[in-house]
Amino acid sequence: MLHVRIEEARGQKRPSSEIQDLEREYLRAEGKRLHGIVHLTTIYLTRTAQKYLIPVPEITEEMIRDMVWNEGRGAKWSFSEYIGHMILNEDAERELRVAIRAYRRERLEASRLWITTIGSILTGLIGVLIGLLSIILGRHSGP
Repeated sequence: MLHVRIEEARGQKRPSSEIQDLEREYLRAEGKRLHGIVHLTTIYLTRTAQKYLIPVPEITEEMIRDMVWNEGRGAKWSFSEYIGHMILNEDAERELRVAIRAYRRERLEASRLWITTIGSILTGLIGVLIGLLSIILGRHSGP
């Protein structure tokens, strides 16, 4: 919507200050939208990691001081001024995704192993039952 207003203002040859105000408003709205998505992703990843007992990066006082004085270099979290919440940075988000995928893959492999084992046992039992039935029924049918 705002991008349409910007184009209209450009088309109507409005003052550059008005166009710049619209562009700043657009950038703020877009930043808020994108940081909202990142915040939702952060919530999802941290809750999923906690559910699987995967360690989540901590938010410490030292980290908060580091964000203020060193602009957060090396921190796993950052504070979004757009939405007023802490969000995971890209590296921490990637690490959690990798850990969650590894956990799920491990669980899936364990499930596959059980299913394969149970399937072979059932196949063997069915074979034994068929063999026993053929022996028993073979004796009763007689010559």
